[in-house]
Amino acid sequence: MNPHGDLCTERVPGKSERVAKNGREYKRSLPLSSIKLTMSLESRPTWATQASVRSGILRFDPHAEDEVIKSCPSYGNMFQAYTLEKVNNDEHGDDKMLVGTNFYPALHGMLQSKQEWGHDFNFRGRSIFSFGVLEWTENVLETFKDTLYEAGVYGAVAVSRYPYESSKNVWKAFCELWGPLSNTLHFADGEMSISLSDLKVIGGLPISGVPYEEFLPTNKDLRNKDLYPPTVLELLQIHSALCIEYGYDDIYWDQWLTHFFRGELIYASPGEGKAVLPKPRTPKLPLRISEEGKLAAFLVFWLCRFVLPAWDKTIRPETFHMACLMAKGVKVSIAPTTLGYIYHRLGEVSSHPVGDAPPKVCLPIHYVLGWLGEYFPQLCKRRADSEFPADYPRLARYAYVASNDLSITCARMVFRDNKSVIYRPHAFLETEGCFLLDDETLSDERFEFLFGLRSACLPVRVDGQLILEPYYPNRFARQFGYDQSVPSNRLSFSVSKRKQCFVEDLARAQSILYRRNTTAHFYIPRSTREGECTWWYCKWWLKACIPYLGLSVSKTFKTFTKKSPEPDHRVFIVNKLAEVSADLRKEVQISSLPRQESQNSQTGLSKVGPDGDKRISRKRISHEKVATFEETVSREVSLPKARTGTQDAQKAPKRKPDSLHPPNNPSTESGFSSSTDPSRVGVVVRTLKRKPAERPSNVRPKKAQTTTDQGVKKAVVPQKTRISNKNPSTKCMPTVEDVGGFLSAVLDPGLASFTRNYLIGHVSDVFVKVSSSKTPEDLLAHREEIQLALGMLRPVIESLKSGKDLFEKFTSTIGDMLAAAVDSSRTITLLKESTGVDVEFAGNLISDYEECMKVKQDLDSRLADSSKKLQDLQATELDIKADEERVRKRRRKYDSQKASIENTMKLLKESIKEQEDQGQQLLKEKSDCVKDKLPEIEQAISSSKLEREKYQKSFDSFISLFPTA
Repeated sequence: MNPHGDLCTERVPGKSERVAKNGREYKRSLPLSSIKLTMSLESRPTWATQASVRSGILRFDPHAEDEVIKSCPSYGNMFQAYTLEKVNNDEHGDDKMLVGTNFYPALHGMLQSKQEWGHDFNFRGRSIFSFGVLEWTENVLETFKDTLYEAGVYGAVAVSRYPYESSKNVWKAFCELWGPLSNTLHFADGEMSISLSDLKVIGGLPISGVPYEEFLPTNKDLRNKDLYPPTVLELLQIHSALCIEYGYDDIYWDQWLTHFFRGELIYASPGEGKAVLPKPRTPKLPLRISEEGKLAAFLVFWLCRFVLPAWDKTIRPETFHMACLMAKGVKVSIAPTTLGYIYHRLGEVSSHPVGDAPPKVCLPIHYVLGWLGEYFPQLCKRRADSEFPADYPRLARYAYVASNDLSITCARMVFRDNKSVIYRPHAFLETEGCFLLDDETLSDERFEFLFGLRSACLPVRVDGQLILEPYYPNRFARQFGYDQSVPSNRLSFSVSKRKQCFVEDLARAQSILYRRNTTAHFYIPRSTREGECTWWYCKWWLKACIPYLGLSVSKTFKTFTKKSPEPDHRVFIVNKLAEVSADLRKEVQISSLPRQESQNSQTGLSKVGPDGDKRISRKRISHEKVATFEETVSREVSLPKARTGTQDAQKAPKRKPDSLHPPNNPSTESGFSSSTDPSRVGVVVRTLKRKPAERPSNVRPKKAQTTTDQGVKKAVVPQKTRISNKNPSTKCMPTVEDVGGFLSAVLDPGLASFTRNYLIGHVSDVFVKVSSSKTPEDLLAHREEIQLALGMLRPVIESLKSGKDLFEKFTSTIGDMLAAAVDSSRTITLLKESTGVDVEFAGNLISDYEECMKVKQDLDSRLADSSKKLQDLQATELDIKADEERVRKRRRKYDSQKASIENTMKLLKESIKEQEDQGQQLLKEKSDCVKDKLPEIEQAISSSKLEREKYQKSFDSFISLFPTA
């Protein structure tokens, strides 16, 4: 095997074990474990250290033009810091670890050249909707569930069937601050990065197991079943046959899917409108493969499309071995390779010269999207955790969710404000911090945690490339609950050298990365611990990031565009636009920050065909309900406080997580409009009085004109409201699964399967339509469909022996509801015709008034409570002042005693030193004087000692002659 990992090239053998004369040739190689290394013996490693240091704080001022980031020390006592190696905890450690210009992210070069990325800034690799992917994935999840769980990739495969949306401005702001030399995000509060633990929790990728690498063994090795699974040769023969059939040297994703998935296509493209399925493709070859080979073929597709995608969208035969291992239930360590792959692709973009044609970069963007959503909740919308199984990875939160359409200014602000970040969105479950030993008794779960704490190089052997990417968790230790100190890594491994590696380099890095039983002690912080920064780290980071993060966002924007991001203006947001009076409407503007999408605008899939949903979608505009606030957004955009939990805007009805009908409920609302930093927001309370003369009740509100303020367009859209938009029922709403289970229990067990499924299906469909109708108007929209379904159910219900009364009560209740809805609609229509009053608007006024009074009562109660709390707090002011005076006296006494003791210690040390010097001098003089007569002196001293002892005995005898009283 040569240094690049190539051994030879061979064609694929046929079933008769003879090599085919035609067909493409494949490069063959060996695994990295086959390389014999001479590893030097290392001392026991240390991964975490303790030190008594002083903490510091980095402060961010978004309204400053320069020096927006400042550091200040914490003047409290020293604290015991737990840091990851390698760090420098020495005094003035910030001066010992200075960084060079190669440490800076792409933003530094962009500011120097006053040029940013253009419109062609783009990536590949994000999971998008493709015909057949959902169907194939769901079939595999159902058929091979136990094997996927055994291999530890069931959740990772489950989330791969969904598409994920991204915002180009968020990507630009992220890549601007990505440091390719350290593989970290240069955040205003320090460095952050994607960790191995993140890929496990967010993406569901295993950390430990057989090291992942892509290579294709020789034909001789493939025939040895003890070395490689026989499915590897199966897949290779099929791949070669497909290449011959299609006439290409490579097979693409869609061709691979067409050959192996022979099921029916039922999912159309997401979005509204008429759903059209493509014409099914006819496979060119018959499907002849084992059951294990079917799973392996899908996992090859999963690796090449979702986990480690390449620019050309081809199936890589080098993935066959790893896929076949997982198909046998073997756990494969995918996370380290995937993380190194992401690091390398991000480094290619960040280190690319600005202004040149962007490189062709392809990486699994969806994993980075999930990381951004977890650590920066304001950047991404998310689903409620109740909408998918508990064992799914957190990437499922962002499936089918529209991206936040943020401006580049707002996205840059998020990456600078330390209030917008959650350092530990997930943590290793540990109630108390503890020290552990890396030996044979360490569990796999705790070893994977240790795995993610160790600084190392990640070997990446993917798509014929040999890459090493450094992994420095000590630079973002707060994400694990540790404290952050000055990192002491020598960043000498440049980006250009990481691709110039040989197989021996990767084999050595792999051996170091996966080593176990090192007998090293390491510390696991408790799950709730939040790390702090040392004072020296704050000073170091301030020096490092000032050239590119020291400018305000508005000044950065001016550098690239030669203009301010937004003019000064006042923004008002009201609860309901119908409450805006005519004279105030010209001042009201809808916030430019992202808001929650309406139901029908939410991305979703439509099932088509005979059993598809034929309902006509109706566009509805839901009213925003946000707190009124006033904020100047001339230079910066005010950011909300970060949330630690799931950001759920509303509770959606439960559904079957693995249902073939993807949810069509609105995504959770963005954090920008619902939670605002109170330190920067002034609350404005206004009472808007309606006058009938200003707007007659029988006149519908007209569409307001769009106001333009120096090029910034803000549309004001008064919206019509319904009389009641709340569900009148306060009971817990059963799910479709609950209804189906209940009906199955009620029906006669001997009932024909077709009749049972027919009844349950139609009743469930009617239940969905009725339960989703929150108003009579909503129910009337489904009137014809419900009546048609009930008409089809009645003949079947009449023939039932068991449960007939229940179904008759069900149909009669639905009939009563439809009759009541018709009467309600007729009453409102007659009232409108007879009085000319907008009943909906009048009813809305009444409900709004009642709600306003309830809010006022609540505010009065809270005001009274706050006044009482303030009085109680003021009563303790004298005690606080007395305590402060006692503390000052103790501080003065402590400082005086400390200075006195330190002075005494200094004098004692000087005296000890003098005595030591004098003793040495005397010893030298003694040696010079008695050098010649030393034996005689020693004999005389010995004789004198004996005589003194004899004298003492005689003296004791003399005293004993006289007895004591």
